Amino acid sequence: FAINESNNLLEVKFIGPSATKPDLSVLESVKDQLVWLQLSNCGITDEDLKIIGNLPNLFKLNLNQNKITDKGIPAITGLNKLEILNLYGTAITDSSINSLQNLTSLKKLYVWETAVDTTRMETMSKSKKGLEIVYKLVP
Repeated sequence: FAINESNNLLEVKFIGPSATKPDLSVLESVKDQLVWLQLSNCGITDEDLKIIGNLPNLFKLNLNQNKITDKGIPAITGLNKLEILNLYGTAITDSSINSLQNLTSLKKLYVWETAVDTTRMETMSKSKKGLEIVYKLVP
């Protein structure tokens, strides 16, 4: 749906679980208008990240609780406008954090309940000024 009536920017939400995984190929027709993509717990895999990596204007991407690993992360490291990325509950490790820190616009990265070494996150989150890595819930 459109974010507001005065522009053509779009937000797409698909929240699972569902009997069928969403067909991400339909996003191709709106790739230039798509700025928010929420795909929570809906069966997204590393292979699907290749399609998501071709959405040039994404600034917010939620992939929490999907079957994503370090193998798929390189497919989204070209999203130069991405500011917020949620990978909570995926199987990523420190290797992905190192890759994702190269995203110049990234301001917030959610990685709690992943295979990321949380004892290193305090140091890592300070290594890139302007990037907040959320690796635990703060009361």
